[in-house]
Amino acid sequence: MLSRSPLAITVPSAVVLLLVSAQVSWVEGAALCVSTRSHVVRLRETCKRSESSLPISIENSGRTVQIAGANLQIVSGAGSTDAPPNGLGNLIIGYNEATAGQTRTGVAGLVAGFFNTISGSGATVTGGFDNIASGEQASVSGGESNRATGIQSSVSGGALSTASGTFASVSGGSGNGASSKYASVCGGSGNAAHGVAASVTGGFSNIASADYASISGGNYNEASGIASSVGGGEFNVASGEQSSVMGGGDNSASDLRASITGGFRNTASAAEASVSGGSNVTESSVLGWSAGSTGAALGPKAFFSH
Repeated sequence: MLSRSPLAITVPSAVVLLLVSAQVSWVEGAALCVSTRSHVVRLRETCKRSESSLPISIENSGRTVQIAGANLQIVSGAGSTDAPPNGLGNLIIGYNEATAGQTRTGVAGLVAGFFNTISGSGATVTGGFDNIASGEQASVSGGESNRATGIQSSVSGGALSTASGTFASVSGGSGNGASSKYASVCGGSGNAAHGVAASVTGGFSNIASADYASISGGNYNEASGIASSVGGGEFNVASGEQSSVMGGGDNSASDLRASITGGFRNTASAAEASVSGGSNVTESSVLGWSAGSTGAALGPKAFFSH
């Protein structure tokens, strides 16, 4: 026998509300019965003929609620997916107090962890502490104090990182930012991908500020030319379109398709000019090539002179 009176809950049409309370003494095998007329849910040993049994069972001495042979659907009650957000229809796991000053206004989202917030429609925060997913369908997967504010943006772990561009992503690390469409940062600390489809992979305080620019590790490097790249080292700058610096330190490739393959304080300042190693070498001739510490220039079109 049930130890208490039947639990009655009046719910709106087509909506079933399951209330699990410490004040109700559940009995294994008991049925949740919904009236086909009044939509009142009652806890009984056996449902009446005028009631339908919900596919929900109480197991493990009342500690487990099981849904068998059915789907669990959570909706906002607004009538459609594209209705204005009303902060309802979310799955919240745990007490999960909202971050100070933040309000859960999203719908069809999921939030778990501690002091996490979802405010974008379809947004998710699946763990961690003090994380916010405010972009539509944005996600944060753990970590601390991360922000996913762009549409379908994501932050996967780490701390103090922000993905604010549409489809932007930050994967781990700390203090990283991906602020443009398709931009990405993978690890490291203090890195930023500001250009469209720009990327930074690891390192410290690297900035890919132009569209399609990339930096692969190192420290304090900058790729500011369209489709430019820096392949490591430190204090290197690739500012020309399609220019590249492959390593070394304090090198600068500043013109169209200019390149430096290493060394220290080298400069390639003309279109398609290149410097291969050495230090304090400057190549300022179009198609020119310099190499070695003395900066021996082979001049324009040197590759085709033989």
